[in-house]
Amino acid sequence: MLGAIAAMYAVTESVLGTAVFATTMGVRQGSPTSCLLFIIFVNDLIKSIKDNCEDDGFLSWLHILVLMDDTVLLATTRERMLHKIGLMKTYCDNYGMKVNEAKTKFFVVGGNAADMEPLRVEGLEVLRCQQYSYLGATFTADGSVHQAVRTHALAKAAHVSKYNTKDYVYDLIHNDLDDISIGMRELKRNLHQVASSRRKTYLEMNPSLCAHPIYLEKQKVPEKDRVAFTRFRVSSHSLAVEPIVLRNCASVLAPCLVKLFQLCLSTSTFPSCWKFAYIQPVPKKGDRSNPSNYRPIALISCLSKVFESILNRKILKHLSLHNLLSDRQYGFRQGRSTGDLLAFLTESWSSSFRDFGETFAVALDISKAFDRVWHKALISKLPSYGFYPSLCNFISSFLSDRSIAAVVDGHCSSPKSINSGVPQGSVLSPTLFLLFINDLLNQTSCPIQSYADDTTLHFSTSFHRRPTLQEVNISRREATERLTSDLSKISDWGRANLVLFNASKTQFLHLSTRHNLPDNYPLFFNDTQLSPSSTLNILGLSFTYNLNWKLHISSLAKTASMKLGVLRRLRQFFSPPQLLTLYKGLIRPCMEYASHVWGGSTHTALLDRVESKAFRLINSSPLTDCLQPLSHRRNVASLAVFYRYFHANCSSDLANCMPPLLPRPRCTRLSSFSHSYSVHLSNARVNQYSQSFIPFSGKLWNSLPASVFPPSYDLNSFKREVSGHLSTNF
Repeated sequence: MLGAIAAMYAVTESVLGTAVFATTMGVRQGSPTSCLLFIIFVNDLIKSIKDNCEDDGFLSWLHILVLMDDTVLLATTRERMLHKIGLMKTYCDNYGMKVNEAKTKFFVVGGNAADMEPLRVEGLEVLRCQQYSYLGATFTADGSVHQAVRTHALAKAAHVSKYNTKDYVYDLIHNDLDDISIGMRELKRNLHQVASSRRKTYLEMNPSLCAHPIYLEKQKVPEKDRVAFTRFRVSSHSLAVEPIVLRNCASVLAPCLVKLFQLCLSTSTFPSCWKFAYIQPVPKKGDRSNPSNYRPIALISCLSKVFESILNRKILKHLSLHNLLSDRQYGFRQGRSTGDLLAFLTESWSSSFRDFGETFAVALDISKAFDRVWHKALISKLPSYGFYPSLCNFISSFLSDRSIAAVVDGHCSSPKSINSGVPQGSVLSPTLFLLFINDLLNQTSCPIQSYADDTTLHFSTSFHRRPTLQEVNISRREATERLTSDLSKISDWGRANLVLFNASKTQFLHLSTRHNLPDNYPLFFNDTQLSPSSTLNILGLSFTYNLNWKLHISSLAKTASMKLGVLRRLRQFFSPPQLLTLYKGLIRPCMEYASHVWGGSTHTALLDRVESKAFRLINSSPLTDCLQPLSHRRNVASLAVFYRYFHANCSSDLANCMPPLLPRPRCTRLSSFSHSYSVHLSNARVNQYSQSFIPFSGKLWNSLPASVFPPSYDLNSFKREVSGHLSTNF
């Protein structure tokens, strides 16, 4: 854009005019889709001016340049400029927009005295300016272009050179290298990982889209990606170290950083300059005008992230080696995911249905869990995990005397001190939070599972036969009494650790197939009665009282259909390969989250219909024929998870849920066709259990040929073989 404007200075006697227009009705700012719709809208303005203007001298057809809402009109004479301004004003009036007269100026390069007079068109008066600043560049009447950031660049170069004198760096790097005890290779790897941690934009991952006319017309980084780019510039600003410097100079900087990190650990001191963080509010669900519905993400120094990554890896290794973290904690742990926790809950609750029982489930809500971690309580718990006093003092220094400043729409607040919580966005914070909340999972007699701060307390009943009404009432009374006792223990733990549980947002669900029996045994938590709800939302899945997945799958289909509708309205701007890429990246993932949990439901046909609509939209048989259907991908994903659980690469609770190997007392024709990994599946009795993860995936598992199983544990090889087998035989 700047290059196109600067090129106009090659010819004199040309008039450059600018216009900034605003609208009273528009699209939501910050949304990538909104940006695209706005581009399409403004594109019609470009076409309108081009169709109603003749070739303008050396400008030819180049009448207007647009960068989002910043518009530049170009003309070689005063009369032609008046004509183009009139066309733009008419267009804005017709579509409910208005020209911002206060910000609209015209600028003349060359010209005569008459060209300097104000431009008046249909009640709009445009005044001339002496110089024109646009996108960080300043244009003057003599045809020169001055970069507005030149002074800042020189100041930054002087700042960097002060710390990069050749002799100083040489002495720092080559002095006492034999005393370095931390592994250099590990440090270099951390430098590279942190420098590479910025997520690629969608256009970077799909360069073919950049060739599209929409992106050629306006190659501007989307709002969300500009925020990500600003994050790293802000987070590294205090030390003037960019991520690219860490990546390219890792071999040179590593010895220096090793000594710095060793000094921090030996003195149990975390650098004060790394304790400041910019806070970027990220919206959660709910009303965006409510400040409590935002998640404060801390943007911290890249060097701090490198240091924290090394410490965090060592701490997690220590905790894993000695089994110090509760096996009921699924969050922020290698080899565990939300799908594992959801699979266990579904198996536990559906098993109670199979055994004529019921389940009472309570989803706890911790208010501002990460922001209200009590530092004194956290530090007092660290010695029980085998942390040396020096490391405890270092973590205390890491948490104390921190300050933050909020960044919103390019504006920054004044720094404020904080005395509680762990910074969200820090590498070390998730591990510290797990250590803080770990003893909560040992307080209850009923089963309790947690994914970070999302904690679920539940109790299931079972019978050997169909129970009588009296037996059901007794079991319900026992369940509510035990849950009430555990909720009281949880409340006491919260008061002791200054953790606030929000009883009004705590969800309670009674899962049962007995709809005609009244529930006369209420639950109380923090003196608040928990009202039973019809659904329970846990980690993105909606559980109903009868474990029917129709509601959840319908919600997934609706969300995917809405996204597909937006893509359908924009299909004229994309080729079939680009439509396929957008479908695979934006629509299909939302129909596959935790599919192994609900994949056995008969309602998955709703998602298959959305897939068929997407194939018709792409309208290219060679492309869609090569795409694996959703049902195939669900089966492969379920079998891959089953394979991992079968080899006990999961929590002990999940491993205990797996069925035993199929007994082979004698050789029969049936046993000769089954593989040695076949499992014994119990009688399902009810649909809720037969459609759950283990029974449904177990049937697929037993039907596999022995050739798909690798001789040793190899998940990727197993998935590849299973995918090929299912593609050939189904």
